[in-house]
Amino acid sequence: MFGKVSTLDKILFARNLAVMINSGMSLKEGVSAILQQTKSSKFKRILAGIIESLENGESLNTSLSKYPKVFSKLFIHMVRVGEEGGTLQENLEYQAVQMEKIFNLTQETKTAMIYPLIVVVAMFGLGALFISIVLPKLIPLFEGLEIQLPLATRILIGISNIVKSHGIFILLAIITLIVLFIYISRIPVIRNFNHTIMVKSPLLGPLVKHVNLARFTRILGSLVKSGTPIVYALEITASSIENRVYRKAIREMAFRVRAGATIGTYLRTRPDIFPATVLKMVEVGERSGTLEDSLLSLADFYERQIDRAIKRFSSTFEPLILVVLGIMVGFIALAIILPIYGTIGQLR
Repeated sequence: MFGKVSTLDKILFARNLAVMINSGMSLKEGVSAILQQTKSSKFKRILAGIIESLENGESLNTSLSKYPKVFSKLFIHMVRVGEEGGTLQENLEYQAVQMEKIFNLTQETKTAMIYPLIVVVAMFGLGALFISIVLPKLIPLFEGLEIQLPLATRILIGISNIVKSHGIFILLAIITLIVLFIYISRIPVIRNFNHTIMVKSPLLGPLVKHVNLARFTRILGSLVKSGTPIVYALEITASSIENRVYRKAIREMAFRVRAGATIGTYLRTRPDIFPATVLKMVEVGERSGTLEDSLLSLADFYERQIDRAIKRFSSTFEPLILVVLGIMVGFIALAIILPIYGTIGQLR
């Protein structure tokens, strides 16, 4: 109904509301003040609805739960725990910090994925412009040469003729394939398959695992620290994880823990997605009663690992892009230069 509200808006909402509660404002006054400062029209409507609920005597977490597409189960739960325990200000501040860490983590990951994509699209875009605009002006020159054109030149001319004759249809076909790919990728079975491939990929796998492990340990650690029962904490954590492989595993973990197992016992069955480091730290935390500290330490560790994984990904992918670019440029250069050399050879 309201569409998406940016993560930054929600971070500022939690942080500013905590400050206002600390200054002695009531919840209604605090949300009203944030409403006046907010620029997003979508978020203004939501805040107005929250104010109306508060005026009707409802709690803040009940008011927030009316907008499940805006406020996550994790956020609503942390607010509820804060209201029940008298630590709403602290919980809001803590939640703002954790959301900011997860947001920064997501942005870093997106940047790592988008950069190579932009380079590849630009590379093929320039190639298409050359074939459709520059090359057609050179073709009459090549055809006027009284020599047998090299294979590379004939291939390039053939591609140019196809683009010239059917360029619109090719463009429409590419757009259709992209739209179809996006649509198909949203089908649950296909999405599960894609997420599995991403986790197992030699190139992307380490980065995907580190991102999901960081989110898993950060969210679960926050919930355990707030006093949330472990099974419910695992269920909330699962709903907050986007990767289907990890989401399914965490739900299985919750089922096993409900039946009496420990988290460490389950982790031992999934070394493919939960490395030994996580297993050992969790087992130590469970034995010593400091599980939340172990989880949050793991979150910090994997967030640092993500920076290294992004650098490794870039250092591996960039040379591949350069090799492909070099092959394309070399092929085009040969296709243009060889006929000229052939003509000069005949003149001699």
